[in-house]
Amino acid sequence: MKELGFWQFVSDQLQMQHPVMLVAVVDYEKGSPGKTGFKMAVTAGETHGTIGGGVMEFNLIQQSREFLSAQKGLRHIKKLVHNPNTTVGEPSGLICAGSQTITVISLTLHDIETVINILSALKWYAPSNLALSNNGLAFHMGKQPVHNQFSWVKEQEWMYRENIGSEFTVYIIGGGHVGLATARVLQTLDVNVVLIDDRVDAPAMKDPSLFVRKIVASYETIGQHVEEGDASFIVTVTSALQSDRMALQSILGKKFGYIGLMGTQAKISRILNSFSPSEKKSFDGIHAPIGIDIGSKTVEEIAVSIAADVIKEKNKNIDY
Repeated sequence: MKELGFWQFVSDQLQMQHPVMLVAVVDYEKGSPGKTGFKMAVTAGETHGTIGGGVMEFNLIQQSREFLSAQKGLRHIKKLVHNPNTTVGEPSGLICAGSQTITVISLTLHDIETVINILSALKWYAPSNLALSNNGLAFHMGKQPVHNQFSWVKEQEWMYRENIGSEFTVYIIGGGHVGLATARVLQTLDVNVVLIDDRVDAPAMKDPSLFVRKIVASYETIGQHVEEGDASFIVTVTSALQSDRMALQSILGKKFGYIGLMGTQAKISRILNSFSPSEKKSFDGIHAPIGIDIGSKTVEEIAVSIAADVIKEKNKNIDY
């Protein structure tokens, strides 16, 4: 997921003793381009991430670099309103409606242990959360009941907490060429990605460019490696009809937010018709063929169509 790349950038900069300004959106109102959890890291010469773009982001980068140049420690929070005529907060320079509350926190080498803990939690899917406050950046074990939580008392007394990692996990069953291309797209999004294949040497399993979790396991045991729930998505793209069926058989009776199956309509019908009528009910609503129909011709285009389908399903109940 993209958070891993973000925190790796922060870690690398701090270890080179380059101070970092962490700019984060801790709250927002509908219409704002920056959503809760958006982050940007600013150094004297580079940036990573975004808090919404436009002149607002440009100004925040310039302000952050001024603080870096002055070598000032900073714990700052302000509400930016996307309306030039606002009477509350501060005009952001945008006119798109809504607002976003931004915090700017300076990070130095003293924060490296906290950043490394966040990175480790992301890599190993450890239940944990990060906190931003007037005291800076902190790391805590354990997940909070709500993924993002912001509380405000006054300028010197506020707290933002965020569960580390995405609320959503996509399990890609099959590490062949389509699985590899799909993982490459999904790892740039706000989802956890888990690849499962029974081959150690499958293309996706041996590709060093993927920063996703990889599990080598037989397809009959897939059900033991996936977490049930509305936030779990199953993307079945194995190399054969038999392995597709084994994967589906292993998750029978479990409920997921999304189940997709790659293949022609003939292949899909053959697989689904091999289950009993009661078993087939587990696959009501299955996305088969998987992906949004964009006339995909290549592996990469298939991956884009799958990712688009996953995004559509993930965001269908979110009111931005």
